[in-house]
Amino acid sequence: MYRDSFGNSLLPYMASTFSRTVFSKKVPYPMSDVVAYEPDILIVEKVERQLPTLGKVPPIMHAPVRDMCKPCVSVDSSAATVRLSREGSYWKLEGVADAAFMHTDSHIYVEVDDGSGAVLYEAFCVSSSDGDNGGTNDYGYVLYVSEVLVTGDTFQIRVMTEQEEAMVILLKEELTLNADKTKKENQGQPVAQPVSRTAEQPKSEATTETLPKPTDQPETKAADSGEQTAQTGAKAADSAKPETQTEGSVADQIKQEQTEETAQAEAAAEAQAQAEAQAQSAAQGQQEAVEVSRTYMEDCGSDSGYWIITYSDGQVEYLDD
Repeated sequence: MYRDSFGNSLLPYMASTFSRTVFSKKVPYPMSDVVAYEPDILIVEKVERQLPTLGKVPPIMHAPVRDMCKPCVSVDSSAATVRLSREGSYWKLEGVADAAFMHTDSHIYVEVDDGSGAVLYEAFCVSSSDGDNGGTNDYGYVLYVSEVLVTGDTFQIRVMTEQEEAMVILLKEELTLNADKTKKENQGQPVAQPVSRTAEQPKSEATTETLPKPTDQPETKAADSGEQTAQTGAKAADSAKPETQTEGSVADQIKQEQTEETAQAEAAAEAQAQAEAQAQSAAQGQQEAVEVSRTYMEDCGSDSGYWIITYSDGQVEYLDD
């Protein structure tokens, strides 16, 4: 059951009705859950005022493959667009088709060639914001293709729609993920970066906060050096008056020196161990998390969302704000 906060009151009824029930607030809906849990019934609960989002945020699933059974024709000019990004273990292709070649029942297709051969996918048709007039474009599209099936960083893309006698090619473009990233950076747009902030590393955050800064160790050494200098001066003053020392005072002084040396050695060992633990934790965090992105989640009109963290072993983790 995919739900929003209004599903809270339904949880006890659903949970007591079925032998096993899985609830999720993930948006977009990841259809990999259907494969993982193999449910007999799938329920989507959404507050009525948020129903329009069903036409804007399609579920995350590998796009269906279609056969091209008609000849292709290209148009001279088109206002179609396409963008490439990564979301979890999927490539995400999105953009808008040219309204001049579309009608109410038009389908939008995207042909992707990663160098091993072209495959035609059918995209989800979605409503998207039209930046030119501030309105809504009803011919937006989104599709996901699994990076397991489509590999590489450079793709030959053809966006097309189907008409009665032919497939109309609205756009041809070569997309490279790194080039798309550089373009967004030059335009000042946010781009998903590898983990570099403590806030984006929940697994090592607590460790980072409790460990001392690298500059703490030299300060400790300087303080220890000052203590040793003071002790040396005290020893010199004491040696200048041998006639006033007794056997008991000498033994106490030796014992005190041994205790201080032991404490200094323990403090140095502890500081070194903490520095090594900090370096190891940072290295593990950089090795495990390879990509972080944030997705906005429209839940009862709030501005909440969740983080998507992809690890080096391919595991994808969703963390609520």
